[in-house]
Amino acid sequence: MAIFATAQGASLDPDDQMLMLANARSLGYVFDPLTVFWCFTPAGRARWVILEVHNTYGERHAYLARPDDGGEFSVDKEFYVSPFFTVAGRYDVTLRVDRDGVVVVIDLAQHGHRVFSASFTGRPQPVRRTTVAAASMVPFQVWALIRLHGMWLWLRRLPVVPRPRHTPPEGVR
Repeated sequence: MAIFATAQGASLDPDDQMLMLANARSLGYVFDPLTVFWCFTPAGRARWVILEVHNTYGERHAYLARPDDGGEFSVDKEFYVSPFFTVAGRYDVTLRVDRDGVVVVIDLAQHGHRVFSASFTGRPQPVRRTTVAAASMVPFQVWALIRLHGMWLWLRRLPVVPRPRHTPPEGVR
């Protein structure tokens, strides 16, 4: 992601710290719809963040943003993620991370209305066999839940939006 950040005009100072939130690979498989990369200054302020978004078609896109002190920012939607939403609108994002946990909230607004919202909260836990076993199932749960929800929407006759050809931004392969 450093190549992407540099291509977008973001700097990474030698004393900055990077933090990544992602799903882990389990039994050789990973489905990670969103990976978040934070670049923190030595004072602990988020210099910038990268949202790397993956769709179920194996494509990925990245957004670089500079959150305010509350961890909030907006970016224009540029990537086809769901067959039920056009590539239009904006994401309103809240990212908070500290010793006690992490919060990720993403709202998609199209034509002045919030049409989709996703959130994640987590807190640190000691590594134990039970926590590792539970975490190893997450990629499969995410994969299944996304597809089940898509089938439910399709059965409700929600129109399917054709997928446009995607060209990743500079620095994303």
